[in-house]
Amino acid sequence: PPLSSGRDAAPEEMGVGEKVETVGSCAQFGPATHTSTFTGFFKVWQKSGQVFDLVDLHLPKVEYDTLATWIRVPDSARAATYEEGREMRAGLHAAGHAILNALPMFVLCNPEDAAVE
Repeated sequence: PPLSSGRDAAPEEMGVGEKVETVGSCAQFGPATHTSTFTGFFKVWQKSGQVFDLVDLHLPKVEYDTLATWIRVPDSARAATYEEGREMRAGLHAAGHAILNALPMFVLCNPEDAAVE
């Protein structure tokens, strides 16, 4: 029997509101609007995992207001990274995963409740 799998269901944009507060570090939080667009799904054979059909969807955007937290990298850290010839994106990606793994030690949440990048 076939299964279905979501396709292109990533967040489209995250608009951050104007009231931003800092918490004594580079970390900030404030109101945000999350918008996602679901464009379709794959039909997949359960035994083989092979995709046998793509189904396009024409649905309205899903939008909701929430609170967001983010960390702004200081310009001095960016400059030091550049001067040392290191790749900023790789370091930020690794730091994001480290934060995701440490988050449940400080905040009651499920892994699906948080995301990076």
